Amino acid sequence: MDADRRPAGQTRETPDARGGFEELLAVAAELATEQSVVGVLSRVGREAQRLGKSGASFVWIRPEGTTDLVPVGVQGLPEDAIAGLYFTMGVGFVGEAASGRSLVEGDLATDPRVAGRAFVVRHGLRQAVAIPMISGGSVRGVLGVARREPVPFTELERKILATLASFAGNSLALALMHEKAEADRERLARLHDVAHDLASTSDLPWTLQKICKAGKSLSGVDVVTLWMLDAARNEFVPMAWVGHPDETAAALRVPSDRGIPGEVVRTRATVTGDLATDPRVHAIEALKGS
Repeated sequence: MDADRRPAGQTRETPDARGGFEELLAVAAELATEQSVVGVLSRVGREAQRLGKSGASFVWIRPEGTTDLVPVGVQGLPEDAIAGLYFTMGVGFVGEAASGRSLVEGDLATDPRVAGRAFVVRHGLRQAVAIPMISGGSVRGVLGVARREPVPFTELERKILATLASFAGNSLALALMHEKAEADRERLARLHDVAHDLASTSDLPWTLQKICKAGKSLSGVDVVTLWMLDAARNEFVPMAWVGHPDETAAALRVPSDRGIPGEVVRTRATVTGDLATDPRVHAIEALKGS
C-alpha cells in the first residue's frame, strides 16, 4: 500500500506490530502449558533471540530469598559461555534491570554499567536490553537480549520483549509451583511407603537402618545418624547410620548432657550447625575423615 493510500493512523510498522504480537500470544499460550522450569526458560530464551532479532539471549533467575541473579540459559552462544556471569540485584547492567523493575538498554561496548567487558569483546556483543521477569510483585529473574551491531532496539521490539518477559515471569512462577507440588507429592508417597514397611516388621536394627536410609533419600543430605540414649552410661550411642564409614560412626558416642544430640533433647527443637566448626560437635576429626 502506497503511503498516500494508507488509512489515517496506520504506519509502516503496524502490520509488523500486529504480526509480532500475534506470535507473542501464541508463545504465551504455549508457555502457560509448560510445567517444567527448564522448559519455560529454554523456550523464553529461544523466543527472545528470535523476536528480538538478536545474536544472543540470556536468562538469569533469582533464587527465592536472595538478591543473586544466577545464569541458567543462553541462546546464540556456547552453553558454557555464561558460566561465570553472576550478578546481584542493583549492581551493573543486569542488576539494574532487576532492582529497577524496568527495561534497561545500552551499548555493551561502552556502557559504564557493564561488567565483564572481556566477555562482551570476545563474543562481539554490542546493543543489548535487560528486562526483569516479574510475577506477583516479585522479580523472578532477568531476560537479556544482545546484538552484534550497535543498533538500538525499536520501540516495537522493546514492547515485544518486555511483554515476553512478563509472560515468562508468570510462567516461571507456575512451573516452580508445579515442580514443588510434584516433589511434595513424591516425598509423601515415599514417606507412606516407608511407614508401611516400618509397620510390617519387628526387626529393630532393620527398622533403624530403614529410617536412616529414608531420611537421607527424602531430605537429600549426605549423612544420617540415629542416636539412642544409653541411660546406664549417660551417653548417646549411634545405633544406625548411612553416609559415613562404620569406624567413623563408632566414634560418635556423645555424653547425654553435651553436644548437639543433648541440646535437641533438652530443647525439644531442631538444632542446626556447621559440623566442622560448631563447638557443640564432638569427634570433629572423625567427621572430617568421613
